[in-house]
Amino acid sequence: MFLMSYFTADDESVHLAVSEDGRRFVPLNGGRPLLSSTVGTGRIRDPFIGLGPDRKFHLLGTDGWSSTSIVHATSSDLWHWDQPELLPVMTDVPGAQNAWAPEFFVDDAGLVHIIWSSCVDGQLDGAGHDWEHNPQDHRIWRCQTSDFASFSPSAIFFDPGYSVIDAAVVRTDGLLRMAFKDERGENVAHNPFKRIMLTNALDPGGPFDGLVGPIGDDAAEGPTLYRVDDQWVLLYDHYLAGTYGGSVSTDWQTWHPLEVSVPPGTRHASVLQLDTVPSWIGEDPALADVRSP
Repeated sequence: MFLMSYFTADDESVHLAVSEDGRRFVPLNGGRPLLSSTVGTGRIRDPFIGLGPDRKFHLLGTDGWSSTSIVHATSSDLWHWDQPELLPVMTDVPGAQNAWAPEFFVDDAGLVHIIWSSCVDGQLDGAGHDWEHNPQDHRIWRCQTSDFASFSPSAIFFDPGYSVIDAAVVRTDGLLRMAFKDERGENVAHNPFKRIMLTNALDPGGPFDGLVGPIGDDAAEGPTLYRVDDQWVLLYDHYLAGTYGGSVSTDWQTWHPLEVSVPPGTRHASVLQLDTVPSWIGEDPALADVRSP
């Protein structure tokens, strides 16, 4: 089963949806949020859920447009969540304006690598900036932790020489495969950038090379990567059109369009494959819709 975490423009909280084929997702909990934030800006945008080395589910999310911290919460069953907390990943970086779209991956040694997007500009008033319509110069940043309690200093993870946001990493075939958004230019439909790109590296220290893309034929952000049988699936948010898109590939080079169905209003989703389905999910009436022909 595949679990999607997402937020909506009307409710910047964590919503969940499920799918058995990785293509048609239906909302759990009657479409109501599973977790809202009580810290920072009170928002959770761009939610990501992953399984940590402690075998608990860890949520990361964006704490609003111009917060230099990210939201973190922990759960053992995806229903009962610990109190959200803020991780001040960019608070000590001079000129940092934000910390967006955090995700993490775990290496073979059990070390957690948290990645996110940040703009560092000492002349910019981030709190008063119209981020949605006037993007700035971003890079992908990272820190490491073994316990989500102590963290290494934050540092740049990926810098291609131009603005990038929304990195998603999977480890496969001895490589780190990363999808990201080329963030150059204005948020307008005719911009030749604003698309999803792919790259890879042998280890978290880079270098990243072998660019593939752009993927899809319209502006997109918020990529998520996961495997369905012998295919890799890439989903992304057509944020200007208000729709969702997908692509599939078997070789990471050639990508074909994939029709996907997601809950209404879904924004910047991530997908996690569940090997064991928590009991409350198995009892949710939404599963009847998932399993119907």
